[in-house]
Amino acid sequence: MATWRDGIGGDLRHGIRIYARSPGLTALVVLTLSLGIGANAAIYSVFEAVLLRPLPYPAADRLVVLLDGRTGDRRWTSPTIPELLEVRSATRQLDRVTYFDTRDFQITGGDEPQRIVGARIETGFLPMLGVTAAVGRVFSESDGHDGSSAVVVLGHGLWRRNFGGDPGVIGRTLSIDGTTHEIIGVLPDTFAFGYLSTASIDVYVPYPSSAEYSSRSGEFANVRRVSALARLAPGARLESALAELGALARAMAIAYPAIYGGTGATADPGFSMSAEPLRESFTRNARPILLMLLAAVVVVLCIACVNAAQFLLAHAIEREPELALRSALGASRGRLVRQFVCEALLLSGVGGMLGTAQAVWLTAVLRSLMPRGTPVIGDLGLDARVLGVLSGLTLLVAVACVLVPAFRFSRPDLSRRLAARGGGASRERARHALIAVEVALSVLLLVGAGLLMRSLQELSRAQGGFSSERVTSLRLRGLRAGPALGDLYSRYLAGIGSIDGIEAAGMTSAVLPGRPNASFTIVGETTDAAALKRQQASYQIVSAGYFAALGVPLESGRLFSDDDATGRPPAAIVNREMAERFWPGGTPLGRQIRAGEGPRAATMTIVGIVGNVRPPFQTPDVPQLYVSYRQQSEPNAALIIRTAVGRSLPLAQIKQAIWSVEPRQAVFAVTTLTEQLAQATANQRAIATLLGGFATLALIMSVCGIYTVISYLVSRRIKEIAVRRAIGATSQDVLRSLAGPTVAWTLVGLTAGAAAAVGGSRVLRTAVSGLIPLEPSLMIAVPVAYLVVVTIAIAAAARGALRIEPAVALRAD
Repeated sequence: MATWRDGIGGDLRHGIRIYARSPGLTALVVLTLSLGIGANAAIYSVFEAVLLRPLPYPAADRLVVLLDGRTGDRRWTSPTIPELLEVRSATRQLDRVTYFDTRDFQITGGDEPQRIVGARIETGFLPMLGVTAAVGRVFSESDGHDGSSAVVVLGHGLWRRNFGGDPGVIGRTLSIDGTTHEIIGVLPDTFAFGYLSTASIDVYVPYPSSAEYSSRSGEFANVRRVSALARLAPGARLESALAELGALARAMAIAYPAIYGGTGATADPGFSMSAEPLRESFTRNARPILLMLLAAVVVVLCIACVNAAQFLLAHAIEREPELALRSALGASRGRLVRQFVCEALLLSGVGGMLGTAQAVWLTAVLRSLMPRGTPVIGDLGLDARVLGVLSGLTLLVAVACVLVPAFRFSRPDLSRRLAARGGGASRERARHALIAVEVALSVLLLVGAGLLMRSLQELSRAQGGFSSERVTSLRLRGLRAGPALGDLYSRYLAGIGSIDGIEAAGMTSAVLPGRPNASFTIVGETTDAAALKRQQASYQIVSAGYFAALGVPLESGRLFSDDDATGRPPAAIVNREMAERFWPGGTPLGRQIRAGEGPRAATMTIVGIVGNVRPPFQTPDVPQLYVSYRQQSEPNAALIIRTAVGRSLPLAQIKQAIWSVEPRQAVFAVTTLTEQLAQATANQRAIATLLGGFATLALIMSVCGIYTVISYLVSRRIKEIAVRRAIGATSQDVLRSLAGPTVAWTLVGLTAGAAAAVGGSRVLRTAVSGLIPLEPSLMIAVPVAYLVVVTIAIAAAARGALRIEPAVALRAD
């Protein structure tokens, strides 16, 4: 054992002496390896925190999310409460079925009303997740579900912020949306509801069990407002639960044909119910992005390994006499391989240590660049599992780097090749083949990064139809319901409109129109099912001032007025795209449509046509439908304000105008529209930044690899170059002989990389929304730019040899 240990130590000391002969190249290789290892460790830390760590709930692998959809349609949505109640009563494959929703609440008691995010949950929700109160208790069956009492359980964060962590908070009261609630419990800080909601939850209240929600004939019965969780029964499999849900959905469609479109016992309206594992549900969006980034850093690591293999191969060629002599003196092939392995471990070990420090920094960078909504479980950092992966990665890199030189120069016939040292086209082919691999991998990343950048440019260019300059939005949640809410908002707008410096103000259910998700029918026209399916528009509740605040022009007809209120004939405004698509050659003014779900369903008369609004990620114009805020109630609203030129937002005066009408009204999420537009593309920008950084790193690494190859070839052929120049060869001739094979193999790599990029772009489009198709111009620009950089690197590497006088080179030994 001691002899073996001494032998390893000797091999390491010998490796240090070898690397000390070329400190610059050694430092470059160690740096590239450390960057590759560090980037992989940092991305893996995110990958592990999102996709690999178990959810902090008991038997989390048996938790599933219930979904509604149509057969053959990939778009799934949340079930209705009556559907969930029927599933709960009939299921044998699901042990528990529960549901919840999240919404804005407002509390009072501070300097001004405060907005918080709360969850309305069923009694069985917290027990199903294994949650008990840290202080007090959680809900019981009698706790206010029928509206007879108002109780609340606090989240740990709100308890700390507003109550100083006082255990005596139990029994005290909290005013939520103007209603007094008794505090009965506080949840532990270990409970993370954020995995099920993008917001941090501050309060939990019982979900009301009123008939308007639970009855099939209730006003809100068919509104999809909740998220549903269930636990598989003991011994049940997901496949059997899916089959049972499908059968229950078919039975519902037959029992309620007016809701689902079926008629008769054999009808198949296409309605279906499904379930998916909870982890899959909340990681669905993050999974493809993380896999893409992980693949990118693996590519970077492969390039770093190729560079290191090039470096070790060059050293091995220089040491052929030494290796041949050791072989002749009896050194076995295994002994020579051990020497190479120890030297590679030395390189990768130092690279791994540097990579660990870099991974700490890169993890902090990733934390700031991470796309919104990424569901991180626990803390993001280099924990024991990540450090273990880092150690294994370092060992793997060492083995990968040493494969080519170890097996090439440890063969038994090495001594017979001593006389041929310096020649051998096969050696140069091996080195150039490695260059081609580097180039192909780099081009793959560069094209992907370029595609992301071009898509962001296209998204920024395509959005329009409105003006974001001097526009700010403020979020509100109305404290009243029904017609009174429209009157309340109208009084807010009247007070705000009198403030000096405000050019226009309006209310809206959403700052910008969304995607077409509301079906409508045209009164007086009979259409088949296929035509009805195409009649989709975005649905937005607005005031007349909304269009002025955003600079959306009125093209025909009129905007909403005070007469468009509850009790008056419902009015609607459509955009130009909707008018041209569904009334080509005519006008929709005066025509009637029916749209809306549940209590919002109404037959409306079209009174105006406005310009198209194209928000981010909506390249083609789509139909847009606007209804009056005084005829449709929406508690979650945004106040859109355009200030006069040269004036700042008078926020304090706006709040006072609102509080003069309703002192309990919270005003929150004050952001400019420009900031919101930037935030809308923040995920894509973050991904483009990360992939662009990895692509740039790959480019630098691969060009450095080409530079070192040319530098090495030049150093090996100094005397040959001198002889050729002495007999009349020009600098161009010499450069052509040196660079020709390298350029040829670079072209091979460019071709392979471009072909791989075509397939990679298809994968990228499935992972990142808003990506444009791969353009031929990008496929040409990246290889051409890469070739220019390579040419510069080759010229820089060969320049030194071309400047040496032939006589000086021939005299040198």
